Parts: sequence; structure tokens; C-alpha cells
Amino acid sequence: MEELKIIEWSENWSIDNDIFYFVIFLDKNDNFVGKGIVEYKGEDKKNLYCSLYHVYVNEKYRGQGYFRQLIEKCLEDIKKKEYNIVGLYAKKELITIYEEYGFEFNGKMNSDKTEYSGYLNYNDDEE
Repeated sequence: MEELKIIEWSENWSIDNDIFYFVIFLDKNDNFVGKGIVEYKGEDKKNLYCSLYHVYVNEKYRGQGYFRQLIEKCLEDIKKKEYNIVGLYAKKELITIYEEYGFEFNGKMNSDKTEYSGYLNYNDDEE
């Protein structure tokens, strides 16, 4: 696996003061490898909630572990910010990968029936 350039930044992009964290992976020639986005919500320290969105790897780079690296980079930022609950929607074929990171899926789907609803609760680790 080649060394990647990692570009990260955060922005306040919404009317509700949600903060978005962006991570982009580029190869040594600055070609797009993949991306991930986290939307942070909540003010209550006990119930800080965020959503993991748009984790995507360019077809040319699939099967090389970059998807897992993107998930890990996003979860690293989430833990650093001390958010407790992470929500996401995932395609059926990606559920087992997310489960390796502790995500649970309940069979519910998004409104267009293309992805399954899942969550990760770091509060469960404390019990």
C-alpha cells in the first residue's frame, strides 16, 4: 500500500451550527483515492451525536485497505472530540466491515431503501 497524502479540515456548514469534518486521501501524484465526512451535532456532553457520511474509495484503489483507513481516520477524530454515538447508513455489502469497528445494524433502511441504518455507541464500552 502506497503512502497517502491526507487532507483534513473542519467547517461550520449549516444553519444549526453543525460542524463537518472532512478527510480526503490522495496518492503521491495527487490523484483522488477516497474521502469521508463526519457531521457533529449536540451540545450535551453525555449525548454527543455525530454521523459518518460518504466514506468512499475510488474504484481504482479498492481492495487495498483504503476504506478501512478512512473509517479509522474518521473514528479517530470522533474519539478525539469525545462524541459518544455515531450514526450511519451503509450498503448491505459494507455492513460486515462496519461491524468490525463495533457498529450495530437493526435492519432499518433509509427512505429510498438502498442503505441500512447503523450506529456505534461508545457509552456501551463503559458498562
